[in-house]
Amino acid sequence: MDSPSERVGRAIDDALTATAANAPASVITRAALRVAMLRQDAVAEFWLRMEVQGVDDSTQDRNRALLARLTAQIGAEDAQKEWAIAAKSFEVRRRMKLDDKETFLFPSVASLESSLASLVTIHDDEIPEGMTPLDTGLAFLDRRKLRASLTMPVSERRSMLERIKDAAYTYVLDAEAQILVGEAVPDSVARGRAFVETELARVAPSALEALRAAETRSVDDEQEAASQAATSCRRAIKALADALYPPGPPVAGEDGVTRSMDDDHYRNRLTTWVHERKGRSTHADLLASNLVTLGTRLKSLDDLASKGVHADLSRAEVESCVSWVYMLAADLLRVEVQSTAPVE
Repeated sequence: MDSPSERVGRAIDDALTATAANAPASVITRAALRVAMLRQDAVAEFWLRMEVQGVDDSTQDRNRALLARLTAQIGAEDAQKEWAIAAKSFEVRRRMKLDDKETFLFPSVASLESSLASLVTIHDDEIPEGMTPLDTGLAFLDRRKLRASLTMPVSERRSMLERIKDAAYTYVLDAEAQILVGEAVPDSVARGRAFVETELARVAPSALEALRAAETRSVDDEQEAASQAATSCRRAIKALADALYPPGPPVAGEDGVTRSMDDDHYRNRLTTWVHERKGRSTHADLLASNLVTLGTRLKSLDDLASKGVHADLSRAEVESCVSWVYMLAADLLRVEVQSTAPVE
């Protein structure tokens, strides 16, 4: 099983090979998106997904989830700044002029390529043979007028696709350069990791110890180490829950359901803790707006950790478990920092 850095390196090679072969923008952007996802680069995934998938009704929910992940990594202020820069750059790439008016095109890259191909076919269409001289002359005039009207749209779309290819290619080159100097993850992820480790050391040192143990064991190919890593992941989550919301008596939620808050039900304690901090933390508001998703994340981690006790885990599953714990911890610790900050 390849390590995460090896998978990133192979994805970068694939993207660079596609660029060298002069592949279409849709192929290059999809390859770059895979690099961004493997690197857990939320900012790059944000704009590359808009390039690959276009802007539609599903875009807002998708971007909200990515922004939440970035906010957990680097904080709300820095996240908003990086988000705004990426959004503006995307808008600039999608700008074009028609009839001396500025407009924007936001479909997927593949749709842009398809529309360009259709316009080129119409532009290059020849006058059919067998027409009378008069009809041929009239057709020639119509064809010249049509081609004149299509020249600018064709040129603008070609330029747009080149800008998109250049942006994706530049991102991949930057990712490769970072790996060559030993930085397998983007700066935002590194900052997020530093935040998690610093705050865990303050809030729940035993959780940090368990998380580090899980990460150490995750690189071992032995199945026993994989099982131990998964167990350490669960221990890290529970230790954080114990620090944020210690075991106590059952609590009735706003839905009228009474839930156990004892030692074993740490998932209930974490979701209740987030819910109780609504209004005191913007990140808590974001998480509490969809407690079902938070509960699903907790259960998924719990299920994966349980699998390590009863069945073989692949190295990829163990690495995913460790990564998910880091992201979950980042979310919860952002809430803790915001909700305990002094009111100015």
